[in-house]
Amino acid sequence: MAMNRGTCAPWCNAAENTSGGPGGDVRGGDVRGGDVPGGGVPGGPSGNARGRAAPEVVRRPGAWQRLGRRFVAALLPLGLVVLAGCDYFAEKKLVPGIHTEADVRNFMGKPELVSEEPDGSRRLEYPRSPMGAETYFVYIGPDGKYKAMEKAMNEANFAKVKSGMSRDDVRRILGKQTETTPLALKNEEVWSWRYEVDNSKLMFFNAHFDKASGKVVRISRDQDWRGMGS
Repeated sequence: MAMNRGTCAPWCNAAENTSGGPGGDVRGGDVRGGDVPGGGVPGGPSGNARGRAAPEVVRRPGAWQRLGRRFVAALLPLGLVVLAGCDYFAEKKLVPGIHTEADVRNFMGKPELVSEEPDGSRRLEYPRSPMGAETYFVYIGPDGKYKAMEKAMNEANFAKVKSGMSRDDVRRILGKQTETTPLALKNEEVWSWRYEVDNSKLMFFNAHFDKASGKVVRISRDQDWRGMGS
């Protein structure tokens, strides 16, 4: 299976480019539930009442955190609106068997990744992170016609991610990760996907890969506290 990498649509880039920053990312939270017993408290002390050192957690401090979460939270709604507009019209207007891959690209821009299947069909990958909370898979038939569109961030797909899977296996299920974070003490690399729950809460689904084997060793989730401000 051959893969070609690309970028998002030009009108979406304006929103997506606001989410990055030198030396870091817009998130500043920890992974709780997988690393910290009891869930952990954001901004809490590194140890506990008994004086024991806390387990290593996923920390993503960077330039955005130092600039202030309020500024990031103010940009977030604008980015989500722009990205949602690109995809909303594509979902409503594209007709299976009628529209072509060129029509998909006109609506959604250049895909991040194109997967070539043995039968000549193609899958176009459109991650809308880090500002968005969705990844779209668009399926093109061997005849070049649009077949279907799938939202990858859902519980059915999360349940497919199992211990022992490779990075490529997980990427195939969920698409490009929102963030990548090293855990040096655990010799792990954490891939995180941002998603929305009940149209109200933003979460991260985290796959922990062993650096030596490149295989999934565990799964965790944590809330994206960015939108809460500070």
